[in-house]
Amino acid sequence: MLRFLRSKVGKALPASIVLGNNACDLDSVVSSIIYAYFLDATVESTSPVLCIPKKDVTLRTEVTFVLDMLGISIDDLIYLDSPQINDIKHKQIRLHLVDHNKYDNSYLKLESYEVASIVDHHDDEDGPCVGTSELNVLVLCQFNNITVQKYAAIFKSCCLSHR
Repeated sequence: MLRFLRSKVGKALPASIVLGNNACDLDSVVSSIIYAYFLDATVESTSPVLCIPKKDVTLRTEVTFVLDMLGISIDDLIYLDSPQINDIKHKQIRLHLVDHNKYDNSYLKLESYEVASIVDHHDDEDGPCVGTSELNVLVLCQFNNITVQKYAAIFKSCCLSHR
């Protein structure tokens, strides 16, 4: 997973990105990373993008705690203010939404995009819904023999934090 994330940082973004919600809470971040990993391994080159500026991630202590547990540095991730974001604003982008179901273009200001999939627990508003909650991302990975065992406990903690 770490190799996957580091292969994306500082490089041109592919035409497919996964966006969590703008709260950038724990389940949104973890789901974005794992779903991007899944899509990258099974469908097409895909990168996760956190829907906040990099400086704000330190305010999400539960996110930084879990990233530390996984050995992922905040420098291993892509944010709204990462340099490569400017490169995609004028390209056709396929968006995969997790933990929300309606894309708000005020964040990325893309000229051309399509919502390719949604993994969320709210009613579908903007595209074909893959399923509900972050557990569906884990199920998709397991169904396709994508190894995410190390991250299964993190998914469970995300689910428990919603109860």
